[in-house]
Amino acid sequence: MLVNRWLVCTNAALLAVSLAFLGGCQSNALKGLVGNFKIGERAQVGPLIYNVYEMQYMVNIGEGADTRVPNNRFLVVHVSVVNSGGASADQSIPTFTLIDDAGTVYTELDNGAGVQQWLGFARKVRPAESTSGNIVFDVAPKHYKLRIADETDEHYGLVDLPLTYGTPTPPPDAAPNPR
Repeated sequence: MLVNRWLVCTNAALLAVSLAFLGGCQSNALKGLVGNFKIGERAQVGPLIYNVYEMQYMVNIGEGADTRVPNNRFLVVHVSVVNSGGASADQSIPTFTLIDDAGTVYTELDNGAGVQQWLGFARKVRPAESTSGNIVFDVAPKHYKLRIADETDEHYGLVDLPLTYGTPTPPPDAAPNPR
């Protein structure tokens, strides 16, 4: 009887220590997370306000001799960034990254050749002004979260980029002819 009581107390203590440890790990992993957002939602991280408008996978970029072919697919994401800070200094826009469901991180490409309205790689936004354009990644088509951050990269948000395959509605004359 005494051995059973000792085992119950020992197991309870181990469970409590394990939960405390896991809780500590989780808070460190999520330190600085200000929120999860969807495409089209206003996402503020520090003085920077982000909005992701759309995303598109492409098998190549450019035309003719300037055509670029990715290792996987180009994922082009259209974003806007507003500097809502009251300071007189410009705010740097940190590098964007993608995170897949397995936790693998992918950095945006630093070469935007052939990408229409490329946002650039080294970028700043003046106080009370905005900038918008496309960022590009070379990744396989799947579900990702776009990591957006403040200038110091201490605080960040995640924008959900779902993998969707739209099925366009066929024009009326393309419908099968019932006989």
